[in-house]
Amino acid sequence: MAKKEIYNLTKLPDKMVSDVVKGAKRFTRTKGYVPVIIRMTRYHGAHGIAHKCNMTNINYFKHPKSNKIKHYIPKWVLCNGGYHETWITGNKNVDPLKRAFSLFKVACHEYCHIRDFQEGEYIPHIKGSHHDSRPCELSVDNRLYDMRGVETFWEDDSWKLPAYAEKAILELAIWIEENKI
Repeated sequence: MAKKEIYNLTKLPDKMVSDVVKGAKRFTRTKGYVPVIIRMTRYHGAHGIAHKCNMTNINYFKHPKSNKIKHYIPKWVLCNGGYHETWITGNKNVDPLKRAFSLFKVACHEYCHIRDFQEGEYIPHIKGSHHDSRPCELSVDNRLYDMRGVETFWEDDSWKLPAYAEKAILELAIWIEENKI
């Protein structure tokens, strides 16, 4: 039995969200079992965080507050390099295509952090440094630049996506538009 890799805690359809995230994993060429938690936020932008670990508790993914339950039993699984959490905006004023595309971009960014963890190239950040000037963030930006060939990955939305990612992003954006989520 295959282990579940994507834990969707949003109102969006599981298949569409997993297609976008799997497209990001394929685009960044990340290998192995890397659990992902997708959540909804009320703020404008998508964001994420990658966690470096070799083992994680997947019951936390299903129920984030489950450690407060009286008869809580953790279920530990091995993961390849770590896991990441990604938040997509739930703000209805943001264009659905932008929301779906930002989920893809943030997932790509976090998968690049996981690849750094897997390859042992992770450089811890200096406390108090600006986020964009941290060595680990510069490493991820360089990796994305090498993959895509676009220097301004975040600002340039005109770059060509692989067909599998473009299809998944458009399907999710259409679903968001039709269902007013």
